[in-house]
Amino acid sequence: MARKPLVLKQDEKTGCIVPVSHKLNSDGYFRKRIEGKLCMYHIYVWEKHNGPVPSDFEVHHVCGNRACCNPDHLEVLPSQEHTIHGNRQRYISRYFEASLYWEECHCTGTALGEKFGVTFSTACEWVRNWKGKAQRLSSNGVEPREVAIMLARSARQKMCHFLMI
Repeated sequence: MARKPLVLKQDEKTGCIVPVSHKLNSDGYFRKRIEGKLCMYHIYVWEKHNGPVPSDFEVHHVCGNRACCNPDHLEVLPSQEHTIHGNRQRYISRYFEASLYWEECHCTGTALGEKFGVTFSTACEWVRNWKGKAQRLSSNGVEPREVAIMLARSARQKMCHFLMI
């Protein structure tokens, strides 16, 4: 049985090259059977242009589009750095909202994680960070309402900083 031909299209604005003839997987990546082996297409493209991905490295989409297979939008990063970058991008939009919510109710990290769809460990890290800042500010004589305003402002600045990276 003949396989459906792969059709790629380049977005004029972003430069991303994405498949338009095939579906993406649930995580937004394109997988293709090449030489009898199912592979992540962006990794295949990277290796065709640059050689094998080094051990303990992963192919990163500089453009942030997981479906993109433009070699100019791909780079390799150490696995740990790639994970940190991915988590930062996924969670930053929720960080600000979560900080405001936490300031109102002071819920547990578990409850915060469930409400905002982040891992328990991430939510608990956020709460520890906010509690530490709140303690430092209040021990310096800052009023509780001012502490809340300062934490919200800090979260907003952090979100803006991460979006610029």
